[in-house]
Amino acid sequence: MFKKDKQIRLAKSALDLNANEAFTQAMQQLGEAYVQVWRETSPRDEEAREKCYLAVNVLGKIEQHLEEYIFDGKMHEADAKAAKKRIKKDFK
Repeated sequence: MFKKDKQIRLAKSALDLNANEAFTQAMQQLGEAYVQVWRETSPRDEEAREKCYLAVNVLGKIEQHLEEYIFDGKMHEADAKAAKKRIKKDFK
């Protein structure tokens, strides 16, 4: 039960982050900056391009992870609501 509550809280926090203008703007600007640095590297600077590639992918992983929190939380919340309905129905 506590795990479900935690997942629901994490989902709400992730939704808040996605709605936070400063957070979303920072993620977008970082992604754009990394791509710009990558474009400006010379073909021989493999290490710099690799670092930019990794940085852009980390940003994507953060976004993906937040979406997973939201999905899991919504699923647990739906399960909790369905369980409450069953309990109310059983005790009528």
